[in-house]
Amino acid sequence: MNDKPTVLLVDDEERVLRSLSLLFRPHFQVLTTTNGYEAERLVRERRVHVIVSDQRMPIMEGIEVLRRVRRASPHTQRLLLTGYADLQAVIDSINDGEVFRYLNKPWQMHEMLHAVRRAADIALSLEATEPAPELEPVAPVEPAGDEPEPAVLVLDEDPETLALLRTVVAPGQALHHRTDLEQAFALLADQDIGILVCDVRLGGADISTAIQTLKRAHPALLTILVSPVRDVEILGRLINRGQIYRFLPKPVRRAMLKMSLEAAARRHRLLRHHPEARAAATSDPASRDEPGLSRRLLGYLERLRQRGGAS
Repeated sequence: MNDKPTVLLVDDEERVLRSLSLLFRPHFQVLTTTNGYEAERLVRERRVHVIVSDQRMPIMEGIEVLRRVRRASPHTQRLLLTGYADLQAVIDSINDGEVFRYLNKPWQMHEMLHAVRRAADIALSLEATEPAPELEPVAPVEPAGDEPEPAVLVLDEDPETLALLRTVVAPGQALHHRTDLEQAFALLADQDIGILVCDVRLGGADISTAIQTLKRAHPALLTILVSPVRDVEILGRLINRGQIYRFLPKPVRRAMLKMSLEAAARRHRLLRHHPEARAAATSDPASRDEPGLSRRLLGYLERLRQRGGAS
């Protein structure tokens, strides 16, 4: 019996499939297809641990393939591969596909292999702890009668973001507001915060490094990025290293914010009740804290790690 994890490769170019197959076959069972509908059928018929899909394909775009795979096989880890700076694909990969990694062509072989190995480890962990009905989506964890909604921290200088959030939080759901990174980290170190709503810029500075590092210290934290940023490179980095949960361009629509907040609350409950699933919500644990963070901020992160994140 072959006990290697299974990787499904989807690309309309046969030469790309051949190249990736050569890379992965020593380590994985490899399936390939040029058709998104065939990819969906395969994950319904057999256990697929990782899917790597190209974005630009004539029959079905990659983000739609991953969206369908997510519904058919939630434990399958999803990676999107593209050779274009496609902003909408990046946004959709966050909000609809919930991708594990966003990878660019031409890829670096060691980076590609490392990402797929990491994704396979997560899928195997989820499979071992949550066998669930065969190839059916995992039902969301509903709140127990005495379980409060996860607390929300707003890290944004824009008063409209806070005002809008006040209209969509659940009754009794704690809502905190900070406009300073150090104050936000201090709050996170002392209180159980489940959802972070933030902009990528604070006080005129890019805080993406802080978002990325915070995710490693607090894997159960779900980050909803609300920002006017349109930089594909920044967003791609925040997917891969910050594992942001949703991205909502400003000006934010109330309905989208409400849906995102509710989805984040459901996901947070899953992470609380199934600690083994937290690995799927964090970046590479081997990564180091990013340079540029002050000693005080790193001290708050250490306190957060010692407290066990949101456990």
